[in-house]
Amino acid sequence: MLDYFYYSAKTKDPTSPSPLQNVPSGNRYLIVNYVTCEKFSSVHKKYLTAITKILEPRHFHETIQDANWREAIVMEIKALEENKTWTLTDLPQGKKPNKCKWVY
Repeated sequence: MLDYFYYSAKTKDPTSPSPLQNVPSGNRYLIVNYVTCEKFSSVHKKYLTAITKILEPRHFHETIQDANWREAIVMEIKALEENKTWTLTDLPQGKKPNKCKWVY
């Protein structure tokens, strides 16, 4: 079971009008059923195509291979430390740490 929800939209050519798609993503309300690119200018369609081609990693082993993502992780941890978000301490005996998860 996923800890998060996401929408997915797939198209081969976002510059050409196409009917709404029914792409299964695990969510009942697909964004493609409410938003289309039909009335966007060709420049805007090209912009959307460029920014949606970025594939974000889903797992740590994918993330750590990319220098940009490694730098982002270091920056995020540094910001958390500078903001004094947490303090590292030893756990009392018999206690378990809270689990956490990075979402890339």
